Amino acid sequence: MGVAQRLPGAARPGRRPGSRGRPRAPRLRARSLCRSAGGRGVSLAALELREVSYAYPGAARPALDDVSLAIAPGELVVLAGRSGSGKSTLLRVASGLVPHFHGGSFAGEAIVAARNTRSTRPGELAAAVGTLFQDPETQVVMGTVRAELAFGLENRGERPAAVARGVEEAALSLGVAHLLDRATAELSGGELQRVALGAALAGRPA
Repeated sequence: MGVAQRLPGAARPGRRPGSRGRPRAPRLRARSLCRSAGGRGVSLAALELREVSYAYPGAARPALDDVSLAIAPGELVVLAGRSGSGKSTLLRVASGLVPHFHGGSFAGEAIVAARNTRSTRPGELAAAVGTLFQDPETQVVMGTVRAELAFGLENRGERPAAVARGVEEAALSLGVAHLLDRATAELSGGELQRVALGAALAGRPA
């Protein structure tokens, strides 16, 4: 049973009573997966957002407005919405890129695998979060498939044996083992998509 729940009408930007027609950012709610530890709430969710709001620098309106949701370990969740509704921004919050790299105005809490993204560097969050965007050409940065699959693991400081094992597991699971020594510039769109997914999964994110 999924924990992420949508408020009535949340998938489509609605109108707040008394807002004089001003469009409102999508709003999600979910029950909190927390336990008490010394009076402090410790999230048991793989990802939990608590009243998160975020506006990019210079933006006239927030990309995220008071978003709360919780995703349990192993749960599959689809977040749907039209262009500009904040889907990619939410992923950047989960990976720590917001607010660490994008600046802007951030409020609320984002908890990823029991780590608060405000106090955790994105490099440390990479052990728990893997991100795959729509266009793999903007995400794949290394010259060969092998180097691309190894990139994240090497940046985390994994030992060579662990890097090699992670690359092999990712390549086998995505069916790209035969492409390991191919140049990424020579791959088809479908092959490139699988390689980008393999790079995101190589570190076994939560």
